[in-house]
Amino acid sequence: MKEFPLTLACLIASAVVSAETLPGAQWRCPEAPPAGPVSTVEVSVDFRAPSPVSHSMVGFVHGADADTPGKDLLEPLAPSLWRSGKWDDRMHDRVRSMSAREIMVMSDGWGYPPRGRHKWPYEDPGGWSKFVETIVRRPKQKDYLWEVWNEPDHRAFWGAPDSPEMRKKLFETYVSAFKSARRVNPAAQVGGPAITHFQPKYLEEFLQYAEDHGAEVNFLTWHDAGVEDVPGMPSRVRAARAMVEKHPALRTRAIFADEAISKCAAYWPGDTVGFFYYAEKSGVDGTARTCWGEPGVNPDNCYNNTLEGLLEPKTFKKRSVWWAYKAYADGWRSRVASEVQDEQSEAARRVGVLASASQVVIGYMEYRSSPATTNVALTLKGVAADAGYRLERIPLEDPERKPFGAMEAVRQGKLDPGPDGTAKLSIDGIKLHDAYVLTLVPGSSLK
Repeated sequence: MKEFPLTLACLIASAVVSAETLPGAQWRCPEAPPAGPVSTVEVSVDFRAPSPVSHSMVGFVHGADADTPGKDLLEPLAPSLWRSGKWDDRMHDRVRSMSAREIMVMSDGWGYPPRGRHKWPYEDPGGWSKFVETIVRRPKQKDYLWEVWNEPDHRAFWGAPDSPEMRKKLFETYVSAFKSARRVNPAAQVGGPAITHFQPKYLEEFLQYAEDHGAEVNFLTWHDAGVEDVPGMPSRVRAARAMVEKHPALRTRAIFADEAISKCAAYWPGDTVGFFYYAEKSGVDGTARTCWGEPGVNPDNCYNNTLEGLLEPKTFKKRSVWWAYKAYADGWRSRVASEVQDEQSEAARRVGVLASASQVVIGYMEYRSSPATTNVALTLKGVAADAGYRLERIPLEDPERKPFGAMEAVRQGKLDPGPDGTAKLSIDGIKLHDAYVLTLVPGSSLK
């Protein structure tokens, strides 16, 4: 059987991003937050009210291989989605051992002309069809989700993407891939279009073209990696679901933001918590942390097995944002009801809250020039009479992104709930990009 070479598509993409965002050795993220009035955001949590979610919002793009990083660094994060461009049976088995789904990007194996040895699929339709049949036939016993092309609205991946003619050729390439995949595996799940950001017109044209030409879109994808409007994610996902509902023949079963979290928020614990909060509110079927270039890191965070920079590249020690992922993973299976008061206000939209059976995770994120600090006033319902708490902080790292050993202890104490089991607790002076973890413990365990 003919083997097709793989290309380092993500590496190429990262080089493009690095050129735009890393002049010299500078990591260009917003400067110091503006001075401004300190708001108090009121949050209520009801530990008596389960509010289950069906899956974790943790996912990765490349980020690991079959052996690295070790189980102790990856498995506690409980990923539900993995996106890759290299079909590796051992890695696939590792992904499936964590009950995660794996998206495989066909175009990463084909290459992106003029780089690589292939022409554009529309210039070699027979070769493209044979390529698809070959890769889908190989892992027929596997359950990959096949994504046809990466970011076809970006010039690095699809020539002249703004041209209506080139967009039509992309849609033709998708339909060809779908039909070729189904010829060798009638159960193959094929989707896309994996565009760089949410574009309703593009997505609607894509869905309509697929329907008109006898293809299915078994999962719909776009990337939220460059979008700073994280609170807008629920509205984007609602709009996408409305689109696919108009096309039942496409048999769309899932919607993924399969590259997510912007280049700066990727290293900010509070913003990471905020992202997970809004991803859960959106009901999206999965997200994957994208990889970005980073000063002094070669190869970049796509292929150095650091979980896209959650680990320090030289030592593989945990960065502070790893602990934000861990706090999220600890709680998603036992989610309870929480509510941010006046949630449409700018102050409230800057705070993400993830409550579980014995834990509340709070993140303060950048949104429309967030002030340097905020306060959070918690109303906790369903608290045991003898309950105590421990409050820990996941701070923003220093500018050199040195490894961060563990969460910082802030304070502990008794909650002293009233007769109805309600307690009050305030967390004042939360710094922008920081996250806090409040854990309920028996009062007798406090020293």
